[in-house]
This record gives sequence, C-alpha cells and structure tokens, in this order.
Amino acid sequence: MLSPAAKARLPDNLAPPTARTTIRPSPDAGTRQLGVLLASGLIVGESLFGVLLAGLIVVTGSGAPLALIGTGFADWAQLLGLAVFTTLAVLVYRWTEGRAAAA
Repeated sequence: MLSPAAKARLPDNLAPPTARTTIRPSPDAGTRQLGVLLASGLIVGESLFGVLLAGLIVVTGSGAPLALIGTGFADWAQLLGLAVFTTLAVLVYRWTEGRAAAA
C-alpha cells in the first residue's frame, strides 16, 4: 500500500514482491522437510541439554557445574561472546548470499 512515488524510490530488495524484477521460486518439498527437521533437531537438542544440565546441577549441588573460568572473566566473556556471535552472523550471511547468487 505504497504510493507509486514511494515504490519508485525503494531499492529492488525492499520493494513489495509485486514490484521485484526477480522472484525466487518457493522451495521444493525436500528443502522444506530438511528445514523442519533441522529446526526440530535444534529444539529437541536444547531441551535435552537443559534436562541434562538440571540433573548435573542437582547431582553436584553447584549452580554452575560446567564453569571452567572464575567470575573475574565475566566481562571479557560477554565481549568475546559478542565478537564471536557477530563474526559468525556475518560469515553465515556472506555464505548464504554467495549461495543465493550462485543459484
């Protein structure tokens, strides 16, 4: 529901689907099933890890049974985690962008 003047100013990747010059075909059934399988595996894996971690906490009596480094590293750990997450996000974005361009 954009005015024609607003549609003309939008880049192709932000324009409504009807205004795009190329539209990717919808994924086939195998691709959709693989995506559902991957998402289900991540959900179940996280759930199992949570249950196992809860059991480990009960058995050891420690609130952080998997802690390898003391609490003095907490600030650096957050910065390091942010840097690793950002790097991985950029790498995955570039990888998918390259695969999309090759297809």
